[in-house]
Amino acid sequence: MVIQDLHTHTNYSDGRCTPAQVAALSYQAGLQTIAISDHSYGSIMLGVSEDAFVKLKTEIDNLNAQYEGRMRIMLGVEANLLGNGKCDIPKTITPEVVLLAYHRSVLPKNRFATKALFQALSKRYDIKRNTDELIRTMCENPVNILAHPNEYIRIDIKRLAYAAAKENVFIEINNKHLSLTADDLKTCADCGARFIISSDAHHLHDIGNFERSVAVAREADVLPLVINWRE
Repeated sequence: MVIQDLHTHTNYSDGRCTPAQVAALSYQAGLQTIAISDHSYGSIMLGVSEDAFVKLKTEIDNLNAQYEGRMRIMLGVEANLLGNGKCDIPKTITPEVVLLAYHRSVLPKNRFATKALFQALSKRYDIKRNTDELIRTMCENPVNILAHPNEYIRIDIKRLAYAAAKENVFIEINNKHLSLTADDLKTCADCGARFIISSDAHHLHDIGNFERSVAVAREADVLPLVINWRE
């Protein structure tokens, strides 16, 4: 079973649940640890501002007091791949978990971001450049998890997996955006990478749902390499 979910969203960004609702349903689902990892401020319209992250941390602190000894709630962030080795990790707080991903909602302020948006819309991919940028950003920032790799823009999964293994960064098997096939997961495992299963929950019915992620991990025979899985 999955015992931790480090990728959930609330109504601070584009989720439909309050932090209290996410915590309550996660506890009911038997999770031991969760992270509320809302989109950072680089996402147009749906990102959490620097000041709002401070407010969210206060809510999480209060929830930890409520669930003390039963479940831990962590403050995370889903940071955006911005280009030129940058991502939008907030400076007003220190997240306990940093996920890195590309999203189409990022304002294209540089050449990479502009081309990435074109790729996401046209599906004509510059795989080498995408991979170079993702690896560079992962290595130059305190990233813990690569969220839904291969979603929106395509990357060289083998190169990424080698780099993630070297940097001790986990590759996400995302239940909402199942962006990696069983063959992709096998390739990652052969490169020494490890995995984490996440719900990427945005709605009440998503919380505690890992069915698709577990199925593809089982098909690839990589469940022993999933850090938040226990038989």
